Amino acid sequence: MELCIQLSIIMLGKQLIQNNIFEIGVPKLKKLFRKLKDDRPEQKESHSDPSKQPQQWELDYVLEPFTGLTPEYMEMIIQFGFVTLFVASFPLAPVFALLNNVIEVRLDAKKFVAELRRPDTVRAKDIVTSDFIPRLVYQYVYSHNGTMHGFINHTLSYFNVSDFKAGTQPENSPFEEEVSFCR
Repeated sequence: MELCIQLSIIMLGKQLIQNNIFEIGVPKLKKLFRKLKDDRPEQKESHSDPSKQPQQWELDYVLEPFTGLTPEYMEMIIQFGFVTLFVASFPLAPVFALLNNVIEVRLDAKKFVAELRRPDTVRAKDIVTSDFIPRLVYQYVYSHNGTMHGFINHTLSYFNVSDFKAGTQPENSPFEEEVSFCR
């Protein structure tokens, strides 16, 4: 019985209430402190003019920086561990975990959209995966014989120079005789 009470306190009190309050409240407090710290007199003068509203990137800079998804995954892993280990002694653990996950998804969505800065982009080594899926779709859905015969890569499509309006054609370069198409 004591284990059941302790698990209900952990599942309801700690995970459902405490984590979600910290997840929403702490970024709001940090944003408020950062905004108070960054308020300067020259900014107040520029914001007093209604025609000079701050740009979106200025408003986004005040948001909390993105730190990664590791804490979000750790939260779910810990919860999965509690549910898996103690489901026999606390049968309501899966129900509380489901309730927590439904609330967590909505709060995380709001947090990632409105409370955090966009994460920095990570450069990919190549773009093979972005071309892989359209090729598979063509091969298995549109191709009559299951081959790539007839697949067109639209990123390198041809455009006839004769289709330009008068006066907008590209000038002939000294390296070629005549430009007949653009690619």
